[in-house]
Amino acid sequence: MNDSILKNVVSNYSGEILPPFDIIINIIGFNSLCQLSEKFGGTSIYIPTKKRLFGNCIAKQIKNEFNGCNYRELAVKYNFCERTIRNITGGK
Repeated sequence: MNDSILKNVVSNYSGEILPPFDIIINIIGFNSLCQLSEKFGGTSIYIPTKKRLFGNCIAKQIKNEFNGCNYRELAVKYNFCERTIRNITGGK
């Protein structure tokens, strides 16, 4: 089926979209949901929290901002506990 025809049908019957995809389509849009369906359709995917999803990027940034003693400042900024900042930076 042509995507433009499908988009028209879906817009007419949006209440029939299965949960949680009814919410996902409102967040990312029809085209993006179709791309996800084409790539991952028929499989189960887990969507991690933002901290887990982008954890390596955040850790690199924390290491770049670490000055040797700003554990608390970084913990507040990135919403981590000081122990986590110490683990990331290799501090004690």
